[in-house]
Amino acid sequence: MFLEIRKPVKKLDKIGRYRNAAMMIGRGGFMHTRASVRYTGIVGRDSDRDIVVEMLLKSGNEDTLFVFPIVGVGGIGKTTLAKLVYNDPRIVREDLCENLGMNELQKLVRETLYEKNYLVVLDDVWNEYPVKWNELKKLLIVGSCGSKILVTTRNEAVASLMGTVPAYCLKEVRGKSLILNDCRIFIAYGTDEWKWDDVEDHDMWNSNQDDKIAPALSVSYERLPSNPKVCLAYCSIFPKGCAIEIDKLIQLWVAEGLITAQVEFCTVNSHIQNISDEVRHVAFSDYDLSGKKLPASLVSNQALRTISFSVNGVGPMSTMFVENCIARFMQLKVLDISDSCFDELPSSVGELKYLRYLDVSANGSIKELPDSINELLSLQTLRVSHCARLEGLPKDIGNLISLRHLHITTKQAFLPDKAIGCLSSLRSLFIYSCNNLVSLSEGLQHLTSLRTLAIIGCPRLTFFPSAMKHLTALENLLIVDCEELTLLEWQDIEGLRMVRSLVIGGLPELESKDVHCLGSLQMLVLAGLPQLVTLP
Repeated sequence: MFLEIRKPVKKLDKIGRYRNAAMMIGRGGFMHTRASVRYTGIVGRDSDRDIVVEMLLKSGNEDTLFVFPIVGVGGIGKTTLAKLVYNDPRIVREDLCENLGMNELQKLVRETLYEKNYLVVLDDVWNEYPVKWNELKKLLIVGSCGSKILVTTRNEAVASLMGTVPAYCLKEVRGKSLILNDCRIFIAYGTDEWKWDDVEDHDMWNSNQDDKIAPALSVSYERLPSNPKVCLAYCSIFPKGCAIEIDKLIQLWVAEGLITAQVEFCTVNSHIQNISDEVRHVAFSDYDLSGKKLPASLVSNQALRTISFSVNGVGPMSTMFVENCIARFMQLKVLDISDSCFDELPSSVGELKYLRYLDVSANGSIKELPDSINELLSLQTLRVSHCARLEGLPKDIGNLISLRHLHITTKQAFLPDKAIGCLSSLRSLFIYSCNNLVSLSEGLQHLTSLRTLAIIGCPRLTFFPSAMKHLTALENLLIVDCEELTLLEWQDIEGLRMVRSLVIGGLPELESKDVHCLGSLQMLVLAGLPQLVTLP
């Protein structure tokens, strides 16, 4: 007999369908899903299946419950292997009830599994707490000697806790395959946040239909851009249940002209001189390049879109190198020169009219930004955080009408009201380690599109401006390590009706406060509050 206890689709928890699972092993509740994958000889897992099946069959009628763990990284095929074992003709199985909560599971065990020989599969287990496992084990131990449990997990500690034999470590398969039957993926290729929210809030999740996978795929497919939509539709030429080789599929797409084989990404170091003209995105992995000339084959590339430095903690070492990049590649959309140590950013950066992303963060030397930054009218993201010597923001930064994300560290005591207030497109504002900051800008009241506000490590900040109540779109508020901030009876944030997550930590003067005004709150984190003695 086979009882499959496996994780529900993530969205099912959103509608509360499986919330009655009182005890959870891992991320999911208890449920049974009738297996829909027939044994098709999935490439590379036949030998793994045979090993697991033989291990389950040859083990004797032990007095204790036999638990066999399978360990492997996410996406490597643990669930697929468990299903192959389930579908193996050597395993006698009987389908059972669906959608099992804890009470239902107890009843099922008493009525169906009592003193019988059974196999239970616990898929994708995460819970490392012995108490939880012991509770479940007591429930399942009612079977006859020889009953067995197959566990899949990413966590070796879980395998060690639950297993009665050494874990079977699942290795990566050479020549990956794409399995289309019993699809459990949620496709949403769009990058705009509102598109993801639209899918998340779609009525299909509230449907009473048992099959929510097909509607989910349909809604996601409708929102795909035209190119990937055609590529996905092309897969319909393959029979249902067919295993498709990824390399073959890509080659077919190329042959049909659905995609190009264009080499767009390249990592450049001091040993690489020949770089394809088709390259659009470059990451410099050799910091010595900052003192050298650009490779000749790269200089002629007028269509370059991205320049970044992939060495962790090491950016360009000279202003001259940055000037050369700006002068040569006027079509840049992304310029990541974080972790640098030059004294000033070249004023020529203002000539990058197409630039959308600029990261100068973690530069311990830079003292000011050139006024020419205000000419980057296409800029969407500006990151100048953890620049301890930065005197302040350019006074006309409000000209950046397209700016959506701003991360800053500044020595200013006050943020300029007019400049901040003009950033009407701002979605997120992160203020880090501003040791002199006394108050936030009254210009905040104009940031009606702001969804995330994070204030971290501002020890002199004493109060929030009254303008805070005008942040009607704010969903996430983080206030951490602001030693002088008291949040007087929450009056500073009582108008934030849309806040879903509130994180407060390192505010030693904060006492018990009432949060009833935050009607949309879904997550509350409180830490480092020594004066907090009770919760409302």
